[in-house]
Amino acid sequence: ACAVAERLAGNEEAFVHRMNEKAQLMGLAGTRFANPHRLPDPLQRTTAQDMAALIGHLVTDYPASRTVLGGKTFVFRGRVYQRRIPLFDDPGGVQALKTGFTNEAGYNLAIAAWRAGQRFLLIVLGSHTRSLSFRDARKVLQYGFIANGLDIGDDPPRRPAAPARRGPRRSSASIPSSG
Repeated sequence: ACAVAERLAGNEEAFVHRMNEKAQLMGLAGTRFANPHRLPDPLQRTTAQDMAALIGHLVTDYPASRTVLGGKTFVFRGRVYQRRIPLFDDPGGVQALKTGFTNEAGYNLAIAAWRAGQRFLLIVLGSHTRSLSFRDARKVLQYGFIANGLDIGDDPPRRPAAPARRGPRRSSASIPSSG
């Protein structure tokens, strides 16, 4: 990310300035970038709503990103790799997914799913484990489908819920939109 920033803007600071200008143009009022790679920085912040808007722009403005972010398999240097992400196997229509993790932020997901011609954007922030982030995302997607009168399809059998954990508050946003 640093090399790309330097190539496109001359240096990292100029690139970050451009990132923040673009965020403002996109209406991402709760987002401020402090570096090009999005690793933790005390000056950097965002919201689940802003991240949902950002992934919405990504899959609308760059539809080819759905292939990269939504594929269960991908080829790199002639070798086929398979992603083991349970949301791609659920009947939820997930077609684009970006995962992330840092010690400071926990496990995070940005998801675009389509059901009956409606697009759903979902963000999960601050989960304690990767599997909890997927579980939370699945539950919120199912809620979004039901709240919009859409059949959620055949659900796989559910495991008993894990005991509640105490810790940092998780945040999520689900925004249905046409597309």
